[in-house]
Amino acid sequence: MVRAIVKLGLVMLLGCAAHSLRADTILLRSSARVSPPVALRDIADLEGPDAQSLGDLIIVEKSGEKGGNARVVEISIDDLRASLIEAKPDIRWGKIALNGDKCSVRLIAEKRETPAPEQDAAPAPPAPAPKPEAGPTWHVVADMNEQSLRSAIGTRLVGFLKAQPSDVRIAFSPADHALLDTPSAGRTLDIQPTGLGAQVPVLVRVFEADRVVAAGTVRVRVEQKLNVVGATRALHRGDAVTREVVFSEWRWTTPGERLATEEAVLGRIVKNRVQPGELFLDGDVEAAILVKRGDIVNIACLSGSIVMNTKARALANAVENETIEFAPLRNTKTKVAARVVAPGQAVIGTPAPEDHVFQNEPVPQAGPIAGTSNPGKSPAAAPIPTGKAPIAKAPELATVGSTTVQRITTRPDGTFVVEAATKDPKKPVRKMKFIPLDEP
Repeated sequence: MVRAIVKLGLVMLLGCAAHSLRADTILLRSSARVSPPVALRDIADLEGPDAQSLGDLIIVEKSGEKGGNARVVEISIDDLRASLIEAKPDIRWGKIALNGDKCSVRLIAEKRETPAPEQDAAPAPPAPAPKPEAGPTWHVVADMNEQSLRSAIGTRLVGFLKAQPSDVRIAFSPADHALLDTPSAGRTLDIQPTGLGAQVPVLVRVFEADRVVAAGTVRVRVEQKLNVVGATRALHRGDAVTREVVFSEWRWTTPGERLATEEAVLGRIVKNRVQPGELFLDGDVEAAILVKRGDIVNIACLSGSIVMNTKARALANAVENETIEFAPLRNTKTKVAARVVAPGQAVIGTPAPEDHVFQNEPVPQAGPIAGTSNPGKSPAAAPIPTGKAPIAKAPELATVGSTTVQRITTRPDGTFVVEAATKDPKKPVRKMKFIPLDEP
């Protein structure tokens, strides 16, 4: 008795574990009443595809097996497992849980019907061959007769889709042939598509002078040839889209499916899972994030041929060519807006200054510089005028974090000196000497 209780507890424990793992289940019933032969599905409840695939296995062939001539056959859980292993040795028990104790099977004798006397039956007539389903008759708009109402509808749909006549094909319903056969030569046609999809409703009116001679709605099947791109293997969210994982081909498609082009998916990141052979839609990919929130990024401030670099922390995620705010590491209380151009790189572009003092080349002058006392020196060496002279203000030139460019002076040797000030008294910036770059 104790062994039976322990055995039952172990079976129930194994059944609970199998259920928690979401395995398929074969639950042996306590009793069954069937006629031989007895299949697995006659004495057990099957759950899951692997278990249901074993439902036709024969457990009891006839009443003489597994119980002699008795009308009741007892099948224990061990007998059932042995019968299943014998019938199908390659059962994957790791995915199937076998539950229950034993099943009392009452065998029912089948009624034998007396066969009717054979009669010479007339030969049955041969079954009619199935008729193949007639598909739509497609017409490429470029190949249609220009003088027909059908061609006029096709031309209107080409303009509606903003496509080429050779890339659009249409098919008409037989129910609309009466309206489509209306002569259109010398008459005014009013053709208005009222939808977009596999079947486009088209409102048609035929005028002769100021009189309507025919009107109705024609449902036209429309397909457009597009260069589509699909996946060669399964792609998951976050996978990069490269040429190795996509294929591109021309295919007749239904208008309005929002199919993506090859240029729109290459170099992007998968947003929605794409199965092998499935075509990409517009919302299946997204731009790759080049800078994440918290990344340390090098910001280049461009002013003419001058480049000033500083390090800053990104305050948001950004894709290519997106402008976000950064916090300079030297002064985290300030914020700088810069455009992300590459992973870890951002750019601040400033307009070119109008005053020659801030240019990278000296301005030629024939005479003395106004406001100076030494007319003999070259324009590059002349002192910078002060007072109310038209000199660009420092904030209008360039500001990076807490550093502000105040004045730039070009020297005869081609170098230039940048005079800048900073709000940080511990790290003042006085003068910096630079060599001009050919390209910023």
